[in-house]
Amino acid sequence: MSRKGIVMCVVLFLFLIGCEVPESQAERTKKGMTEQEIEETTKTGEKWEVIRTEEDFLSRYPGLSTDYFNQVRQAELLFEEGENRRLKFESLTKKEDYPRRVELRDEAKSYYMQALTEARKVFDATENAGIASLIERINAPLTQIQREIEGERGMVK
Repeated sequence: MSRKGIVMCVVLFLFLIGCEVPESQAERTKKGMTEQEIEETTKTGEKWEVIRTEEDFLSRYPGLSTDYFNQVRQAELLFEEGENRRLKFESLTKKEDYPRRVELRDEAKSYYMQALTEARKVFDATENAGIASLIERINAPLTQIQREIEGERGMVK
């Protein structure tokens, strides 16, 4: 296994054993949080937002040089745009406006792919654990979209 692979496995393991989820999704729903707000909330209970300042950058990505600030911010902005498109397409029913739904889904996938490319460039250069977490955050909805696309292709055959 390559060094990057080992680092990713260690990061994932530490992430899984070290994170404490303060509330379940059911508890958050009882508090009146919408599905979107639940998804946007990090496991620490704070709402995830795109980094705005170098201080935000340094706290989210400790050990990473500020030379990567613009590149990481770009990846996060692309991810946020992908999330916006995904939430819009998920709000449409499959029969309601199928062409618009497919358009939004494809746009979301494109934004996620661009975000993933930017994040991987930084990870390849730095192997930073925070960037590995960003990559995981991007991969989750991207994988979901790709499964939906594959499911539709299977239905067409």
